[in-house]
Amino acid sequence: DDGGTGTPPCQGRGSNTTVANLSIVVNPVNQNPSFLLSNATLEIPEGTVSTIHSFAYNITRGEVGEEAQRLHFTTAQVDGPLGLFRHFELYLSSPNGNTAFLRLTARPYRFGAVTMNITLNDELGGSYTVQLPVTVLPVNDPPTFHLASSHVLAGQDTTCLPSETTWAEPVTRGGSCAGLASSGA
Repeated sequence: DDGGTGTPPCQGRGSNTTVANLSIVVNPVNQNPSFLLSNATLEIPEGTVSTIHSFAYNITRGEVGEEAQRLHFTTAQVDGPLGLFRHFELYLSSPNGNTAFLRLTARPYRFGAVTMNITLNDELGGSYTVQLPVTVLPVNDPPTFHLASSHVLAGQDTTCLPSETTWAEPVTRGGSCAGLASSGA
């Protein structure tokens, strides 16, 4: 400041200046992880126990500098009948891998359509969610029986056996829970 009216040059007048230091800190922003699913929908028979490798792929941990973040998947059913699965989880194929496998166990004799949220979480709170429609299909289980005896005795002139003779027991119509519907019962 030349202390005057602003007429240049200062012509030897004193100047008052103040020096100040300014620090600017640019904090990193945690970018959300991401992934793709190998199937847009999933159909499986009831009672299925399966591992599907590379079910999630192209897994990223965010942007440059975030490669070391640990990731984990969570799953949650958002609609449809409850109780269709004993287990429905995704696991990274390796700690730094870019694929994940799905391990699932569908309960026998239960079927219906559900929507699952599959979320990839990083250790700094970032996340990315994909919805997956899943249909658990009913299986037509064959009827079953066991012979009551390994042999039947009949007289030489017998043309038929009495109706009270038990040939097979127990007889099922197919599956121990045949008739359970998609109500999740």
